[in-house]
Amino acid sequence: DLWLPLPGGHHLANLALLDDRIIAFDGIEFSERLRWIDVINDVAFTVMDFQARGQPAAARRFLNRYLEFTGDYEGLGLLPFYEVYRALVRVKVAALTFAQVRGQRISSHADDFIRYFSAAQSLTEAQAPWLVIMHGVTGTGKSNVSETLLEQTGAIRLRSDVERKRLFGLSPSERSSGEIKDAVYGTETTRKTYDRLRVLAQQLLLFEYPVIVDATFLKRQHRNAFRKLAASLNVPFLILDVQATSATLRQRIAARAVASDDVSEADLSVLEQQERDQEPLAPDERVSTLRLHSGDPFDAAEVVGMFKATLEEGT
Repeated sequence: DLWLPLPGGHHLANLALLDDRIIAFDGIEFSERLRWIDVINDVAFTVMDFQARGQPAAARRFLNRYLEFTGDYEGLGLLPFYEVYRALVRVKVAALTFAQVRGQRISSHADDFIRYFSAAQSLTEAQAPWLVIMHGVTGTGKSNVSETLLEQTGAIRLRSDVERKRLFGLSPSERSSGEIKDAVYGTETTRKTYDRLRVLAQQLLLFEYPVIVDATFLKRQHRNAFRKLAASLNVPFLILDVQATSATLRQRIAARAVASDDVSEADLSVLEQQERDQEPLAPDERVSTLRLHSGDPFDAAEVVGMFKATLEEGT
């Protein structure tokens, strides 16, 4: 359970960028009772404010990063309620302030009232859930493509590299070592990771979120499990197949090893194992597949358009 002592509301006016760090201020540390809060409640304030200010991509990146580091996916069941609640808090603040000010400041608070009231209304609109699984060996660029899609569609992304590490108590930014490093990409860990991803995907789809599962999905049994999940919940399903040349794969993995700042720790030995053991997409799978080649020029708007069109064809 994530209940923590936090500053006052984390809307954008209470956040500052100082020396490359985000600092929250306007705290309520004086009140022991008021300063404890469900963290997803305060996260909703930031997410809502980004959206109200016309920055939905930032809202979606922030939310997905929070989920990756905390694993608080259950909190998403309450997020829509908290978002509307926080928007209405800002509506009330704008209305109260509007009644107290004079001159040019009146227009600013009137704009705030309209902005947050409109946000509250839009946040009550239901979104249609769907399930997309990525496909391709390590290094193809699946995570970059899925990041673009989550920014444009509002999907929640589940990452195998993140959940794989979580099984060992590691955060996304931590590196494994010793026996743990040997086990992270082992067969048993892979099985547990896909089981965990399926459980989380089901939970999020029941919450009516669109979901992207960012994993290699090189085995048909894993792909089938998620296709059956989508069918059981009557939601659209799509495989997003991302390809790259052998030279590109090896170049990216070598660069990633030097940088040591990527959540994935898959090295060349993992890639070679994947290339040997992968099971190609079967004809019945290709009918619900969109293929991208990461060596082609990447036009985000075009890819999102292709993605949405393919998804609609499968409904």
